[in-house]
Amino acid sequence: GRGQHFSGRLRMQVKARLFWLFLIFFFCLVNLQAVELTDELSVSYNSYSDNNSNRTATTKISLARKLLQRFGISVDLGVDTITSATPRNAETTAAVKDSSSRRNYARIAGIYDDRINNVVLGGYNSSENDYLGTSYFVNYTRLINLENTALGVGLSQSSDTWRLDGLPGNDRRERDLNFSLTQFLSPGAKVQLGYTSIESRGLLASPYRSLGEGNNTIKEKLPSSRNGNAYAVFFAALLNRPTSAHLKYRYYADNWDIRSHTANLEIYRELFKHAVLGGRYRYYTQTKASFTRDPDQYEPGDSIVAIDQKYSDLASRALGAVFMYEPQWHNKTSLSDIKLKASYDLYRTSGNKFIEKIYGHKNIRADIYSLSLEYLY
Repeated sequence: GRGQHFSGRLRMQVKARLFWLFLIFFFCLVNLQAVELTDELSVSYNSYSDNNSNRTATTKISLARKLLQRFGISVDLGVDTITSATPRNAETTAAVKDSSSRRNYARIAGIYDDRINNVVLGGYNSSENDYLGTSYFVNYTRLINLENTALGVGLSQSSDTWRLDGLPGNDRRERDLNFSLTQFLSPGAKVQLGYTSIESRGLLASPYRSLGEGNNTIKEKLPSSRNGNAYAVFFAALLNRPTSAHLKYRYYADNWDIRSHTANLEIYRELFKHAVLGGRYRYYTQTKASFTRDPDQYEPGDSIVAIDQKYSDLASRALGAVFMYEPQWHNKTSLSDIKLKASYDLYRTSGNKFIEKIYGHKNIRADIYSLSLEYLY
C-alpha cells in the first residue's frame, strides 16, 4: 500500500541517497532507539561556556561498520576537557580560581537489523582521575502494520564510582526503562509517544558541592534513592516541499516532588539545493524538591542539603540555529557521501539563589556551539 511504500523509502534513505530534505526529516526528528546498518565515519566538536567560568569542550569520533547482511557494529570515542570555577567564599564576590579535568569515554554497540526487527546491544565507559562510569544497554524496535508503526523498548543499567576518601558511599546506580510508539499519520507526518521509568540508588549527592568555607563547610547530602517517570509526545510534519516543523513536549515527575515541563519547537527549511537552515526554541520549567531550602538556611547538622540549582525552582530558555549541507561533487553521482552540520544555541536560566550563592551571578548565560562532519563510505 501507499504507507508501506513510503516507509520502505524511509528505511533506505542512506543507501538509496534520497532527497536531502527527507534525510533531515527522518534522522533529526524521530528516535526509535534503532540504529541503521551502514558504513559511516563522523567527527564532531561541541563547546559550552557560561558566565560563571564553566567551560566544556568535547571531541568525538564515531565509526559504524556493516559486518554481515544483518549485523553491524558502532564505536564512539571521545574526550571532554572541563574547566570549572571554584565556588566563591564568603569574602569574595566571584569565583576565585579555575580547576580543570579531562574525561575519556568509549561506547561500543552491536546491531542486528532484518528490516522488521532491530536490536542494539552495547556498553559505555567513562573515566576521570577520581571517577569511573560504566553502563550497559539493549534496545529493541519492531515494525508492524505494513511498516507504518514502530514499537520500541529499551533498558539501560549504569554505575558511577568515585575514587575519593571520606564519602558516605562511593557508588551510584541507575536503571532506565524506555517504551516508544511511533505512527506514520501520512506520508508527510508522524507522531511518537514515549515513556521512561528512572530508578537511582546510592550516592546521589555530588562529592564536589559544598557551601561555606573552612570549619563552616556544609557538603551536599541527598536521599539515597530516587524514582522518576517521564512522558513525551513528539510530532513532525512536512508542511510543504521545502519546510518541516517539529514539536515535542515532555513531562517529568519523581518522588522528590520535582515536576518539570519541557517544550521544543523546530522549523527546518531548504535554502537551496542540498542545504537546510533550521531554527529552534526550547523552554523548560521545574518545581523544587520537597526538601530544598534557601542556601542560607542550611546548617552543618542537617541530614539533607540540596545545593545544586537543579533541585530548586528553575526555568530556562534556549534559542538556536542549525545549518546542514551536503557538498556536491562533479565527478560523483552520489550527493550523500559527506554531510556537514553546524549549530549555535544561546541558553539562559531564570534567577536562582543557588547560582548567585555559589558563583555571584543571578543566573546562567551560556553559548553552545556544535560542528560535525559525517562521511558515508
